[in-house]
Amino acid sequence: MIEIKIVVCIKQVPGTTEIKIDPETNTLIREGIENIINPFDAYAIEEGVRIRERFDGEEVEVIALTMGPPQSKEILKEAISVGVDRAILLSDRAFAGADTWATSTTLAKAINKIGDCRLIILGKQTLDGDTGQVGPELAQRLDIPFIGYASSILEINRNKMKVKRLMEDRYETFEINLPAAISVVKDINTPRVPSLRGKMKAKSAEIPVWDAVRLEAHEDEVGLSGSYTQVVKIFTPKIKHEIKMIEGSTGEQVEQLYKELKELTVIEQEDLLFMEIKVNKETCNGCSLCKKVCLYDAIEIVDGKAIVNENCVFCGACIEVCKLNSIEITGLSEEKKDFSDYSGVCVYLEANGDRITDVGFELVSEGRKLAGQLGVKLSAVAIGSGIEKSTLGAFQYGLDKLYLIDDPVFSDNLDDIFAKALAQVITRYKPEIFLAGATWFGRTLIPKVAAIL
Repeated sequence: MIEIKIVVCIKQVPGTTEIKIDPETNTLIREGIENIINPFDAYAIEEGVRIRERFDGEEVEVIALTMGPPQSKEILKEAISVGVDRAILLSDRAFAGADTWATSTTLAKAINKIGDCRLIILGKQTLDGDTGQVGPELAQRLDIPFIGYASSILEINRNKMKVKRLMEDRYETFEINLPAAISVVKDINTPRVPSLRGKMKAKSAEIPVWDAVRLEAHEDEVGLSGSYTQVVKIFTPKIKHEIKMIEGSTGEQVEQLYKELKELTVIEQEDLLFMEIKVNKETCNGCSLCKKVCLYDAIEIVDGKAIVNENCVFCGACIEVCKLNSIEITGLSEEKKDFSDYSGVCVYLEANGDRITDVGFELVSEGRKLAGQLGVKLSAVAIGSGIEKSTLGAFQYGLDKLYLIDDPVFSDNLDDIFAKALAQVITRYKPEIFLAGATWFGRTLIPKVAAIL
C-alpha cells in the first residue's frame, strides 16, 4: 500500500536559451527547436526520487505530472528513466492558451484527482515563461504551505519537513507541516543520468492522458477561457532614477522629513486588527490537535478549550487539522471581488530585515511615471518589523501615500502571513495596478496574493 505520494510537476520547454518572440502574436517561436524537460524541473525530479530513497521501509511513490501537447509524453518517459515511478499527462485542446492561473487550476484538479499527495515539487521557474508563479498559485489553490527556492531538505517525515531556502543574499530555514509544495533551485542536488534499467522501464511505460472531462474541469476554468492575463507586448524596460537633495545632517534630514510627512498624512500606520484568529468555544473539545501541529507555540489548552496567544502568525495549520471547524481566520473574504471601483497605482516596498530593498525604490520611480500617465495617485505598501524610518526614502521618488505595517510578527519572511496581510491591504485600499519586484521573495509572495484575491 502506498503511504506517501510525491508529485513532481514538470514542463516541456524549448531546448535553447536564445528564445525568440513572434512580434505579431507575442508568443514563442518554437519551429526548428528541440523540446526538453525544463532544466530546473530536472532538479525537482531528482529531489523527489531522493526523498523516496530516504524513507527506508515505507511505501513512497513519485509521480511526474505535466500539462501539454501529446508529444509531452517523451519528457514524462525521461522522468521515469531517472527514477520516477509513474507519470500522467494532462492534455486537451481546452487547456491551450493557459496563463499561470489557469495552469495552476488544471494541475490542482489533477493532484486532487490523484489524492492524498503529501508533497508537491516544482522547479523554481521555466525557461520559456520565466515567471515562477505556478508553484505559489498551485499551493494556494490546494490550500497548503509553499516554500520557494528550496536549496536543501534538512529533515522530512510523513507529517513535517525542514527546508532551507536560498535568497539573494542569505539563507532561511523553515519547518512546515505536510502536505506542502516547494520549488527547488539547482543547489539542491545533482540530477542523475538514466540507468539502462531505467531506460528499459521508460520505453515500455504507458502514460495515461487525462483530459478536461476526466478532471471534471469547466471550460471557463482552464485554458484561454480560464486565464486572467494575456501578453500584449514584450519589451525591455528602461530604469531611471529621480533624486531630490535634502540639506542638513543625516539625522536632521530623517527627523524633519518624517515629521512633515506625518503632518501631511501621507503615511498611514496599518495594524493587524483586520486579521484575527478565533476559536469557537461552543464546538472546541480541547482535543489538542491544533496545539500539536502549531510550530510557533501559539496555542494552549486551558480548561479544555484552545486559546491562541500572541505568537500566532496566522499560518492556518491549526485550521487544517481541526475536525470540528472550531478555528477560523477572520478578515479575509472568500467572496469573488468586484474590481470595477479599483483605482491608482500601488508599489510593494520589500524589506530585508529593517531596511527597504533598492528594488522597492526603483519601482516607486517607475510607478510614478505610470501613475502620471494615467492621472492617478501613487501609493506603496511596506510590511516588516522595525522598517518605519527606512521607508521614508520612497517619498523622494514621488510617492503620494504609504501604507505601513510594522509589527514583530513580520520579523521572519513567512510567505503565508505576508500574503494574507498584503491581500487585505489591497482589498481595503483598492489599487487598480499593483507593482512588486521580481526578487525571489517577491516571485513567491505575489502569486499567492493574486490567488487569494
